[in-house]
Amino acid sequence: MAIAKIRSPILPLTSVRFFAAAYVVLHHSALWTTGFSTSTWFGRFQRNGFVAVGFFFVLSGYILAHVYLNTGRTFQKKQFLISRFARIYPLLLFSLLVDIPRYAQETVKSHTNFHVLKAFARALPSFVLLQAWFGSRLLALNAPSWSLSAETFFYLMFPFIAFYVWNLGKTQGWRSIVSIWACAIALPISVTLIKPLLFTQVDTSQVQWVIVLSPLLRVFEFLAGIALCAIQNSFLDKFSADARSRAGYLAIGGAIGLFVVAMEFSNQIPYMAMSNGFLLPAFVLAIFGLVNIRGWLASCLSHPWMVILGESSYAVYLLHSPLWFYISEICPAAAVWKWPLYLLTLQICSITAFYLLERPARTGILRLANVVPRVNQELEKAVPERSAG
Repeated sequence: MAIAKIRSPILPLTSVRFFAAAYVVLHHSALWTTGFSTSTWFGRFQRNGFVAVGFFFVLSGYILAHVYLNTGRTFQKKQFLISRFARIYPLLLFSLLVDIPRYAQETVKSHTNFHVLKAFARALPSFVLLQAWFGSRLLALNAPSWSLSAETFFYLMFPFIAFYVWNLGKTQGWRSIVSIWACAIALPISVTLIKPLLFTQVDTSQVQWVIVLSPLLRVFEFLAGIALCAIQNSFLDKFSADARSRAGYLAIGGAIGLFVVAMEFSNQIPYMAMSNGFLLPAFVLAIFGLVNIRGWLASCLSHPWMVILGESSYAVYLLHSPLWFYISEICPAAAVWKWPLYLLTLQICSITAFYLLERPARTGILRLANVVPRVNQELEKAVPERSAG
């Protein structure tokens, strides 16, 4: 069976990105406000919003494998890297520039003797996508953008490890996911056992932040996405569309169940493990389910407006922190209309950035580099360019 016939299920993957980005925004709202008590389920749900980044990593591995592997086309490293640069950097650069006023203001306030060169040195790694390698010390500009530093490392590694992981997933099946999951959480759990004080979040611990942010340790989530795509590729050949849809709904139910239970007992789960892939099985099941489902849920998540929200999720993720600074400068802290204004402005800015900056810049860079897109630019959905048969 040709994968080219199974194009619509990717739209739910696009749409679900919006909910993952919104979860990150909800998490950071706990940092900007008093948040909710972690003695409540919703408080724990809010505090653990950082796990959405892990979902993005797994999804990224899946999508890239879906687009570039097992397509019957020669893999071209140069074109792949140019495409990735065109995809992430223009909007990232814009978000960093937008965040400079906040960075300058906070830097001046926190240093008696302000040194321009030192401030520049702390901000520079963000522009060259190296900030995640320095723990929390250099998360100076638009801190959420650290994940793009990790993604860049994944992209550089992809040409060298993707085919191996694909074959691992194809031959070992779900065992490969279990093995990758064990690798992801092994070091965080080991360090927590050695240093019990790191069981919960300790902002002053550089050990914790190095483990949580290190691309070398977060790459397992990305690899799980590649392995999952190989499993899905085999799944297509073995089962009918109806059987796949039933399995998809079961997988989504399982993912929701695992997530709800994890949030319920999150205070008893090591923070570093939670951050570094503890919920990887839930993310894998969710993606597997969304790829295979048919019917009402697939239709809802494939609606054009849902796809637009999903496509704007990258801008939501990158712009939500800088925008909070500007909204806070305008609105009094206790203003009841602050949050509605913030959320509405964020979504409008994100959709505008997608249509006026992100997509045109990507198209222009690819055209300038003479690179043919491997994704459908009109519907913005990743599909393998492979003929039927």
